[in-house]
Amino acid sequence: MPFVDVVRSTASNTLVDRSGIESEKKKSCSSFIPKDDSFDYLQRSVFGVLKDPMPMGAVSTLFSSADHSIEKIIPVGGVSFLFMFKSVTDMHSMVNKNLAVVSQFFKSFNPWKDGDTAVNRLCWVLVRGVPPCAWSEAFFRLIMSSIGEMVDWSPQTRNKERLDVAEILILTNESASINKVLSVNFGNFRYEVGIFESHYDPLDWDWSGPNDNLVPTPVADSHTQALSQGLQPSTGGDPSTSSPPTQPHHTPTTPAHHHVDDTYEDPFKLRPLIEKHDPLAPLNLMDPHIINACLTP
Repeated sequence: MPFVDVVRSTASNTLVDRSGIESEKKKSCSSFIPKDDSFDYLQRSVFGVLKDPMPMGAVSTLFSSADHSIEKIIPVGGVSFLFMFKSVTDMHSMVNKNLAVVSQFFKSFNPWKDGDTAVNRLCWVLVRGVPPCAWSEAFFRLIMSSIGEMVDWSPQTRNKERLDVAEILILTNESASINKVLSVNFGNFRYEVGIFESHYDPLDWDWSGPNDNLVPTPVADSHTQALSQGLQPSTGGDPSTSSPPTQPHHTPTTPAHHHVDDTYEDPFKLRPLIEKHDPLAPLNLMDPHIINACLTP
């Protein structure tokens, strides 16, 4: 059974299958039909999904040469953004002129259609109970794989300014607030590592490195990677003269108003086990493959 569907009963210390609990809950459904023109802006908007997470400030620089035609860039969630244009004509014109950027940074970039919405989201989580000997990017990436993907970590966490709590930015498909505890074995010791969603705003995430104001340079073969669905490449121009862009250095910062959230409930109610080879087995850091990854800078 999947490890996310298994918890350890605090009373009997036995494994309990929770896979059927959620399915038993009834979900209400309502119908909605817009009756005014308040959604007309979607007809002149492009729904873009990035290949990799990127700060809002960096997304706004991708089409800096087309700022006059883009009315607004709206984060939808995770790696999804809505690019609203002044007109449908401007929308098609801008895309044709920026196919290199589109194909380089976006998984999809097409006129909005019914049903387009984000399937994941960015969020900050606080991680407590990590032993100092495991405090590394490799370890955080490993445990975050149980709920999503690690995107970044705060300078305080990266520089080990405090070892009682780590601040990690993740990309996750979970819509509910994250509140999990993983059982981690290290030699003869067992640690319970808590992962709790923070109130930090993921839109505050930014790069603080030398390339934080990066303006991407189009790649040479952009026309061969042009996206379809009504956005066709123009025939003018010679993209072969363009040079590859410099990739940004991921050096994140957290906003000045950030502080560690000390609201910490104990004892933990749910204790899911992290999946390795055996979905029911706790993570064993003495596994040479794992311990080498965790303890290597």
